[in-house]
Formats: sequence, C-alpha cells, structure tokens
Amino acid sequence: MEKALLFIEENQTWIYFILLFGMLIYLRLSLIRANQYRKAMFGLERERSLSKLTQSGAMLVLTFALGVATFVVANFVAPAYLANVNTTPDGEVDLLSTQEAEAASGDVLPQETIAILEALPEIGCPDPNVNLVVPQDGSTVSGVIEVRGTATHTAFGFYQFHYRLVSPGSSWNVVAAGDEPKIDDVLGIWDTTWLLAGEYYFRLVVTDTAGVPAPECVIRVRVVPSP
Repeated sequence: MEKALLFIEENQTWIYFILLFGMLIYLRLSLIRANQYRKAMFGLERERSLSKLTQSGAMLVLTFALGVATFVVANFVAPAYLANVNTTPDGEVDLLSTQEAEAASGDVLPQETIAILEALPEIGCPDPNVNLVVPQDGSTVSGVIEVRGTATHTAFGFYQFHYRLVSPGSSWNVVAAGDEPKIDDVLGIWDTTWLLAGEYYFRLVVTDTAGVPAPECVIRVRVVPSP
C-alpha cells in the first residue's frame, strides 16, 4: 500500500493528464452519440444510440471520479499515511499505545491528562546523506519552492519533508514524500502561498526499509507573502 500511495503522490500530474485526455475522448463520444440519438428515427436505432450514449457517459463520469480520487489520495490520504508509517520520526511518545500497555499489565491508569510539550528541534544536518540545498537555513521563501537536496541511505526506504511553525505547541505537517533515493536532485515541491507569514522549521527525514529514520536535516526559514 505504501508503494502505491507514493506512486500516486509522485505521478499525480501524469495521472491527471491521462484522465483529462480520457475525459475529452469520452466527452466527444458523448456529444457525437447524443447527436446520433436525436437524429435516430426508428425505435431500434434509437435504442442502440441511447445504449452507446449511456456507455460513453458512464465512462466520462468514471474518469472524472478517478481524477477526484487521485486528488484526495495524493493530497490527503498519502501524506497522512506516510506520516505514521512504522515510526514517529520526532521521537514523540505514543500515549495511546503506552496507556494500552499499562492497562494490559494491570496498572491503574491516572485519571488526569498530562500535557507533554515537544521541545523545539535542533537546527542542523548531521548526516551528509540527508541534506537540504534549497531552501537553505536562514533563507526567506515565498510562493512555490522546488526543494532540492540529498536523500539516500544504505537501506533506503523513503523520504519525507515537513514544516512547522517556530513555536513549542506546533506540530509537523507533511509536504511530500518519495520512494527513490536522490543525490543533489529535486526532492519535490513546497507550496507556501497559503501559509501565514512567519518563521517556520523545515526538515528532511529519510527512513530505511526497517522503518528506522536517519538523523534528520532541520533548517529554519522565513515565509513571506508572494509578490
């Protein structure tokens, strides 16, 4: 499933193009067959024309539905799924699994809720195999950014890059992911046009085939409105 989601996310532009091409074909067929149906004079001829019109119309609706499904998977399902694959890259505590383990051992769970504030991340890229070239630490960004860098590993599984506000209560948001190693190459696109202006952390995480993340690359950037 992970490979399929990554494939859809990485190739969504081509998928949209193919589906759009299919929609145009079936739209043209639907118009032709609708015209044939209007011109048909005999009962059997009208039935055949109506059947063909129904088929082309159904295919038109199907290709449109596939386009909507691709958009939902690529922009919502895939990022949410990949953000929770096997590990929590931040090292955050999984409170749900911790509480379930305590309940299974027979210990009494506390009734009060304990708020755990995640510490702000450390800036830096300690692993040369997990490195960002664009954007750079301390840079100012706006609009659509072509993220470049290196994301590789001896047992490479996949990579992701995320952003979060520079504040203790903020959380990481997945931007994009890839299942092919990259060396000083384009990693993906980060669209900042809809973000509020301010200071943000941006990080690259590479995870191996066992689900273990390598030391992450974290930078700090300033997002400003597009001119």
